[in-house]
Amino acid sequence: MKIGVAVITRNRPKSLHRLLTSYVQLVPPEHASLHFIVVENNDALTMGGVVEKFRQALKGSANETASISVDIEQTQGIPFARNKALDMAIELDCDFMSFTDDDCEVSPDWLVDLIKTQKESGADLVTGAVQPIPESSPKSNQFVRNGLIRYFDRHRQKEDLPGTNNWLGRLEFIKAKSLRFDESYGLSSGSDWKFKKDLIAAGGYTDFTRNVRVHELVPVDRTTIRSLFERSRDFKKANKKIYQASPFYLVASIASRILFHVIPRLVLSPFDRGYSFVMAIKQAGKVAGQIDVLFGRRRSFYRTTTGE
Repeated sequence: MKIGVAVITRNRPKSLHRLLTSYVQLVPPEHASLHFIVVENNDALTMGGVVEKFRQALKGSANETASISVDIEQTQGIPFARNKALDMAIELDCDFMSFTDDDCEVSPDWLVDLIKTQKESGADLVTGAVQPIPESSPKSNQFVRNGLIRYFDRHRQKEDLPGTNNWLGRLEFIKAKSLRFDESYGLSSGSDWKFKKDLIAAGGYTDFTRNVRVHELVPVDRTTIRSLFERSRDFKKANKKIYQASPFYLVASIASRILFHVIPRLVLSPFDRGYSFVMAIKQAGKVAGQIDVLFGRRRSFYRTTTGE
């Protein structure tokens, strides 16, 4: 059994180094060989040094014989880089392909847990829980940070999360159905949601593991009120269905969201140590996204990266 262990990266050498360092301790599933795949979404390769350090660190580990493939995808946008990694895994004749993000770290038994879940259910796509860890610094808004921690604790176990930060795909099915990440999403988010939807529509079966084997370090610049608002706004705009809604529906939805989600959560904010405040900011961001759509404004979510 061959497993392609893929990550896509852009302008975050420190984060990539942390992830690859956690890869060194990976326990291979029984009868499995690992093939590490790194795709840099950039005009030229800048992460070669980080990958070379990883190559040296693998010596003497359980994955000493694992291959490492590195390439670039010059077209900016996550779905383009994901498809590049998918093509590389297929070219390597892998049976399965895993994804996590370059701002994550994985536990040694990460792949063992994903493969165990897949074998028990026969799923064509397995996703799993992720534990975000908001970075702390003197610049942090502790009220917002505490609210985020509570938000993450309540929402990380949602089974409908399709994100590629904890993801395993069965390539036999993916190849047979010619499944791809939808490149029309370009610099927007959401191509992972679309992939899961397309897989189910093609007759695929999905499963979810609640075991937390992936931890995501959330940088300080993503824990600000402005960042929470803007990310929620742009995620809302990434949902293509919203562009099919009538102006009347959008106006009604905006009013309803303000009256029944934003205002009540702001009122509750002092009583639950930031959780309702974070939810209010996220809902306000969704309102802003709907207003942008109403007036024909779009934004490229992944034009810039956060973290290092």
